[in-house]
Amino acid sequence: MPRLTKDEWAEARALREGAGLPFSEIAERMGVDRAAVSRRAKKEQWDDGQNVAVAIQKKVTEKLTRIVTPSDPVKKAEAIDAEAARRAGVIDKHRDELEAARVMARAAKENHQNVGDQIPADIHDPMERAQALLSMKRGAFEDLKAAKIHVETLKLIQEGERKAWGLDMPVDLSALTDEQLAALASGRMPV
Repeated sequence: MPRLTKDEWAEARALREGAGLPFSEIAERMGVDRAAVSRRAKKEQWDDGQNVAVAIQKKVTEKLTRIVTPSDPVKKAEAIDAEAARRAGVIDKHRDELEAARVMARAAKENHQNVGDQIPADIHDPMERAQALLSMKRGAFEDLKAAKIHVETLKLIQEGERKAWGLDMPVDLSALTDEQLAALASGRMPV
């Protein structure tokens, strides 16, 4: 029997995952032994075609990460490391942005709290002092509002990025082991 090329194996996989054909029919169409198709499917973890949503999500992930799930364990580990590094970069960026927002909010809060200390000493008229204080309080309040708006906007942006990058994907509880469920129940992410 002839050996299939990489493209022919991709076609065979598409027949299994897309059309849900049995191994025997795929083997007959491709002109290879059924056992060869079965071994390849097991090695590459082909889906049986029954769960189309999983197959679609897998393809979307491959397209977004530009990494086709390799059958070679070393290449697979490298692909996982590369994608993990990209996602870790997003998380690092979020941490940096949050720290900058925290500094901005803290400075606005301190400015608002200490605004009375900033009235020039050469203003002695109580009415002038009150007007200066009111003006400074308004400015400090505007700084607080700007910090609040910045933090809220940043939160919305980061939530969107986390969704887009799949950083907060829900965990499929039915696929977890007892140890993973125990870890989840204790507040840790399952590994």
